[in-house]
Amino acid sequence: MLFTFVTDPLTSIYGAVKPAVIVGKELNKMGHEVSFVSTQISEKAKEELSWANVTLIKRKTKVGNSLFSSIPILREKVGNSLFSSIPILRDWMKAMILPSEIEVEGDVVVNSSSSVLVNSTVYYGQGQITKALDDIVKAKDFPWRYRIVYNSFGPIFRRLEMKHVNKLRGMTSFFIANSNYSRKLYESWSIKVDDVIYPPVDDTLFRPTTNPEGDYVVTYVGVEGKETDLEVLRRLSDAGVKVKAFGRMKVEKQIGKNVEFLGFVDEKKLVDLYSNALFTLVVFNHEPFGYVPIESMACGTPVLSYNKQGPSESVCEKCGWLVASRDEMIKKAIEIWKKGYDPKMRINAMMKSKRYSKDSIVKQWLCLIKEEKVEKER
Repeated sequence: MLFTFVTDPLTSIYGAVKPAVIVGKELNKMGHEVSFVSTQISEKAKEELSWANVTLIKRKTKVGNSLFSSIPILREKVGNSLFSSIPILRDWMKAMILPSEIEVEGDVVVNSSSSVLVNSTVYYGQGQITKALDDIVKAKDFPWRYRIVYNSFGPIFRRLEMKHVNKLRGMTSFFIANSNYSRKLYESWSIKVDDVIYPPVDDTLFRPTTNPEGDYVVTYVGVEGKETDLEVLRRLSDAGVKVKAFGRMKVEKQIGKNVEFLGFVDEKKLVDLYSNALFTLVVFNHEPFGYVPIESMACGTPVLSYNKQGPSESVCEKCGWLVASRDEMIKKAIEIWKKGYDPKMRINAMMKSKRYSKDSIVKQWLCLIKEEKVEKER
């Protein structure tokens, strides 16, 4: 059986494409043929996906710099910076203004792209882009010039995205959300969501260590620091908390003497980073699901995060801590740093992560496909 995954830009095998990559790899091990189709594919991603067929989408309409040149304020303020630095956002914006449909082959087609219109067996919704932008532009460190542009054009793109997602709903047999939070977002647009299937974690890779060091806190800063709150890191550093931060972020100035920025970290190093941390600090502006909490818990490390959106579904009081505000986050982090916690929390965290194991999630996908086959035969 041929499984075709249509994804957001494959500049890497992480981020929004990670669920498709993990599920696809497991299906391939079961003897299925797997194909990935995307609007952008890096050489590194091709190497990582050597076990699958990889196809680049060739759009009939070329939309590049001409898109931004047609809207002066976007060209001046945004075109060559924010959107060009985040491929998924660039493709999404193009698709909102000049949408186009593609055709792909496959016995089962899973579309997880926020921008590609294609007839599919399953559409895998990972949240609304405009909702993500709504939350991100509110962040204290977000540049004012981008905020002004988004506040001007945001309502227009929200209507365009709603129309786009409604069309995707009509082009698929099943509309699946990646979390209950995402489900509620789509249903607020009157989109029928058939079910929720969480993204899988590779629990054969993300595993606890025997004797964790526990002499630092680990956190993720995201792409260009857009997925964190640097003020939290500054204040924790001032309080003497040692923080190791990973993610694709250029550090232009010292955040604090106790904050070490590691840049991009591959998964093998990430396992070591998680498993030896005292706890994982998940500070976010917008997070429909959240791989960091799940991977951390799979490594036996409890998580401190906000009691909202995706992380509130995975983090519980037996395996971590949920807080309501920035000040509460800082206060709790300092408390844990100084007083520690019951070692049983590490075991509880690892056990909670089993809910997201790749074997469990792949079984859910296969059950869904079986249901689709039964529906077709009726």
